[in-house]
Amino acid sequence: MTGRERLIKTLKGEKVDRAPIWLGDTFCQDENLNPFIDEWMGKDSRLKAFKEFYYANCEIAKKIWAPGSNRNLSTPAANIHKIDERIFGDSKEIRYLINTPKGDLTFTDKIDRNVSTVWRVEYPVKAPEDIEKLLSIDYKIGPLDYSAFHKMDQALGDSGIVIPMIDTPAITICSLMPFEEYLLYTATDFSMIKELTEIAYGRVMLILESAIAAGMGPIIRIMGSEQATPPMNRPEVYDELIVRYETPLIQRIHEAGKFAGVHCHGKIKTVLPKMLKMGVDLLDPVEGPPSGNIEFLEAKRVVDGKMTLAGNIQLDDLERKDAANIAQQVRGLFADGRRDHVYVSTAAFPLSYMSENLYRNVMTLIEEAMRCGRMD
Repeated sequence: MTGRERLIKTLKGEKVDRAPIWLGDTFCQDENLNPFIDEWMGKDSRLKAFKEFYYANCEIAKKIWAPGSNRNLSTPAANIHKIDERIFGDSKEIRYLINTPKGDLTFTDKIDRNVSTVWRVEYPVKAPEDIEKLLSIDYKIGPLDYSAFHKMDQALGDSGIVIPMIDTPAITICSLMPFEEYLLYTATDFSMIKELTEIAYGRVMLILESAIAAGMGPIIRIMGSEQATPPMNRPEVYDELIVRYETPLIQRIHEAGKFAGVHCHGKIKTVLPKMLKMGVDLLDPVEGPPSGNIEFLEAKRVVDGKMTLAGNIQLDDLERKDAANIAQQVRGLFADGRRDHVYVSTAAFPLSYMSENLYRNVMTLIEEAMRCGRMD
């Protein structure tokens, strides 16, 4: 059975030979995507050895943003320009300008050498009037280039799936400013936040429609709703900003004959039944305490085979625990005897060089998943 078949059949609840092993990002992405932050991938001998083993034995999940997506209210790329780049030792700051009819905005991202992530250190919205500047842009979605997706999909073949990602509308708003300021707005001017999220939803839906028309899928993954899950915010915020807008996005994904995935870290216990009602097909990660608040077997009982769950082993455990502990955690994913609707996964992935213990433990994770995830 091919990796692609395992991934899709598991979503459908059909019989497979074993539960899919679904790692991503560092474990699946190509080397040197960014020569400053990702160059470690070409130098890390442990990562190279692991990827060879993983590609030969597991399901490959490459991820790519649906063209048009960004965390700046999905502002058209034509309005965003890099204006400065400075290196400070092993760090680089990149400054951008957003052109608007009512005046320009700037934001700055920071990246560290050999650390595969990006930090926002200056936000485009620094005052309420900056929101009006963003809204003054005449939003146009196209033209968009889907060649990268099709090239990746063709190269991957039947070994896995290229998963396009779109943003939940709310995160395109809260990423415009420091998160604590966004939280204050949800308490002091929620009507403004709702109005902005409605605008963002319209843009995200256009991005989704274009992605569907371009043949992206079969899984489309919605990112960012952990910004609104209790206790990150009030329950009504999740209902008004996530349920209200992700529901029609998921319905559109289903109408197109595709599967809707949701990526949501943290404490999902109170929102898991809502996700089930929304029609989520695939949820990751599912984190037990202390990172989350629901154990994997309890989550399986809640969804009762109506949603595929990624059984996520925490990166901190992979880094710090011994191999016996990791093997026990993998076995625990199937302790209820059910192997359907489960992807074996990690809650996160290494951002820099793999330690010897991390390498040993991810190898253990795969070997144990291949053994105990088999269907008889």
